[in-house]
Amino acid sequence: MSNTFPIEELRSLLEKARAADAELKQFGAEHHKYQWNPLASLKEIEEFEQETGISLPDGYRNFLLQAGDGGAGPFYGLFSLAQVKGWLSWQVEPGETPYLAPETDPDSLKDLGDRDHDWRRGCIPIESQGDTYFTYLLVAGPDRGRVVYIEYERSWIFFPREPDFLSWYTRWLREVAAGYDMGWFGIFLDGDEETLRKHYIQADTEDERLLTIDSMDKFPVLSDASCAFIREILGEWDAKEDVGSLPNLVYRTDPALYEQFLEKRWETGLFDRVVYELYHTPADREELAVRWHERILEQLSKLSPETYCIAIPLLQIGGGVKLEQAAFLLDKAEGREKRDLLYDLGRFPDAKEHLEIWLDFL
Repeated sequence: MSNTFPIEELRSLLEKARAADAELKQFGAEHHKYQWNPLASLKEIEEFEQETGISLPDGYRNFLLQAGDGGAGPFYGLFSLAQVKGWLSWQVEPGETPYLAPETDPDSLKDLGDRDHDWRRGCIPIESQGDTYFTYLLVAGPDRGRVVYIEYERSWIFFPREPDFLSWYTRWLREVAAGYDMGWFGIFLDGDEETLRKHYIQADTEDERLLTIDSMDKFPVLSDASCAFIREILGEWDAKEDVGSLPNLVYRTDPALYEQFLEKRWETGLFDRVVYELYHTPADREELAVRWHERILEQLSKLSPETYCIAIPLLQIGGGVKLEQAAFLLDKAEGREKRDLLYDLGRFPDAKEHLEIWLDFL
């Protein structure tokens, strides 16, 4: 048992997290309620290691011995050892190199389930994220000790940046205790506002800068320094296709600036993206739909079929649009987009006057 395991720090952070989320609003909190299970015994851990042929990474092993045999944790909480064994339906094969690694392409794993070796070798499941999403812990290979998020059908693999279980878990406690809106925990960057502002400046790729912007949306209140930072970088993103959470941050900085940002993006021809941002706006959608109604209608023919399903509702909310002004979109749409468009057109007040549209489709 490690004498350096930070159990007092974890206990303190757990108490702060429980107090900060007293209403259990964080994802999964109603399930674990910020309570650890009773401790695992050394005998239970040794029996588990003997049965599976593995040696548990120190951080995780000491957590089971000194904090709890599962319980409070990201998503629905950590499995107990008994639950780990219940979900462990494959041979871990600790002597083999795991297939899962930070650079792994999910497509490369598609056929492994039908071969001699399972794509999950070298891993154990330590928690459920809901549906077919799980958190695994690597117990073998060069990434031993790291956690990895997977979708059970192998459509998605994600490695949080933390180097080991304990760093990952401690970050979760810190962020809950700070009252952050973490969303899908671990997807975005760690750090407070100042840390992330500096990270943005030092980032050498657009993807890393965009990830930094997305990560800043976790803060419940933006400081004056962060609001000034958002204003400063805004011009860099006017003509970018993907701006992530930036519209939300701009709105939180200044609602008037938010709409100016959308207008500049519209002027660059990013019609599909702006319609998407209007539909998913943090502002009052009805008020925006009224103000943007004419502009959307004027550029309707330039939108992609994938955008019709949100453009038509915006036009309807904005008011004054007739079915005949949008019916021409049926000539551009195909397959699912066409079926969805027919449904949306059927909600127009004057739909009964144009039954021939649906008769032609049938």
